[in-house]
Amino acid sequence: MFIEYISKVKGSVSEAIGELQRASFKNQSLLAILFALIRFGLIFLLMLTGFKQLSNIKNNPDFLANPQSIFEYLPTNSFGIIIISMIVFLFITSLYIAIGLNINDNIVKNNNYTVLDSLKERLMPKTINIFLSFFIFAFGYILILIILTSLAAAISKISPVLGILLAILSFIALFIGFFRLCAVPAYIVHGNYNVIDAIKLSIKRITWLRAIIILVLNIVFTILLAILYFIIFYATGTMLNGTISMILFFSIGVLVATIIMSCMSTIYFRYETDDFEDSIEKHLLADYDN
Repeated sequence: MFIEYISKVKGSVSEAIGELQRASFKNQSLLAILFALIRFGLIFLLMLTGFKQLSNIKNNPDFLANPQSIFEYLPTNSFGIIIISMIVFLFITSLYIAIGLNINDNIVKNNNYTVLDSLKERLMPKTINIFLSFFIFAFGYILILIILTSLAAAISKISPVLGILLAILSFIALFIGFFRLCAVPAYIVHGNYNVIDAIKLSIKRITWLRAIIILVLNIVFTILLAILYFIIFYATGTMLNGTISMILFFSIGVLVATIIMSCMSTIYFRYETDDFEDSIEKHLLADYDN
């Protein structure tokens, strides 16, 4: 599959994504369903923990004497649970991405691969690198946001218009900049790079123009997906029952997950080298040059 896929990647991204998505659909669907069940299980356990805490509070004599004490108890006791839950969910997401990209990598190169094959491989180092990349992104964005906000506030004292303009442009730049980092997990898994090198390569290969193209395509995809969800939601209220609608929403979620995973891999293989120019047309049309 490698030669056929790579030839499509360099020609039409949409065809390459479709090719990889079809080849990996079975395995990626099973993986998405498995991790969805894991997340639902963790959410259920988190809800049980919350209900248990509330029950303990209600049975506490101090609460019975002073019901308002719940507002003093919850912030201090819930904060730790929320932080731990976020870290666990982030790690699970990192593991999911590592396994999903590894499935695509082996399908492209070996043309025959399963979820079980991927689970047998040592993916923990790649999972940890992806996990660390999320923390680096968050820290970096918060730091840049603080600096830009302070700068915009300082300029606003001199010229409110310039301050507002700087704030708007900074937000747009940060938003587009996020897409310059979208290839980091793929570089970690497909290219076997560490998190620092993956970030450097992603910023180098995903230029501002490429990031804008990816952003535009994401907006188009999101709009189409929103329309589809609206149609299903409308049909749910008129023709379908709740169970069928839940199955449809879940199925679409699984389908979207397989497409996103194929997009992440395709971005890596297309921009593995930067020896060609890009355009939106080349992402959408296979015969652009004809």
